[in-house]
Amino acid sequence: MAFRYEPGRGFRKVLGTHGRFEQRPERSSAVDKFLSGLALVCACGSWLAPAGPLDTGGKEGNRSFYVHVYNYAKVDHKVLAWAEEKAARLFLQAGVEPIWVTCPRSQQEIGQYPKCHETKGLILNIRPEAGLKTTQRNHEFGFALQTTAYVFAGSLKGIVQSGVGSWPIVLGHVIAHEIGHLMLGTDSHSSDGVMRARLGPEDWRRASVGQLSFNASQRERIRSFVAQVEPA
Repeated sequence: MAFRYEPGRGFRKVLGTHGRFEQRPERSSAVDKFLSGLALVCACGSWLAPAGPLDTGGKEGNRSFYVHVYNYAKVDHKVLAWAEEKAARLFLQAGVEPIWVTCPRSQQEIGQYPKCHETKGLILNIRPEAGLKTTQRNHEFGFALQTTAYVFAGSLKGIVQSGVGSWPIVLGHVIAHEIGHLMLGTDSHSSDGVMRARLGPEDWRRASVGQLSFNASQRERIRSFVAQVEPA
């Protein structure tokens, strides 16, 4: 399985279909309407065309990859940084390291974030909505489509308020879950770990003590994904 980077489109699998979220959302009218709305405010990949080679040198020899972060939910920057640290821990266990790149939320902010132009990578879009419902299923926490992982911060408030997990813990593990879908391909849910189809109270308690992660097979596939990305 090989990938290459196409300007304006991100990483594309050379053959076959790309990874998906919660078993990839069907392109229903609800999903299409949601995505068309994002084009007005995100426009990532159009007025932000990343350039430059993929970084492959992480900590202690780990291969690294860039993740362009669009924080439309306006999550507090300290909370987001901690959440990114929690998510990174799971990928470091797989021998790869995400490099988080803060990106602009509007055209007016482009000049403030030059690294978004200078690097290329996967896209993380943190949304304020409380999920996305379609006729097929309820995408409660987020979904992954092509090279973009969407996370719905509005859906996570109830989990945090219940006391089973803090904002950084819950957000960080959902981020890892969605990016995991981009890397692991189709049918990538598992019966346990961070890639469970439905994360419940016991999962959040395990996450809080560092016991929720990718399994051995998933870690191997994640390493393979990062190793096989082909810069343009």
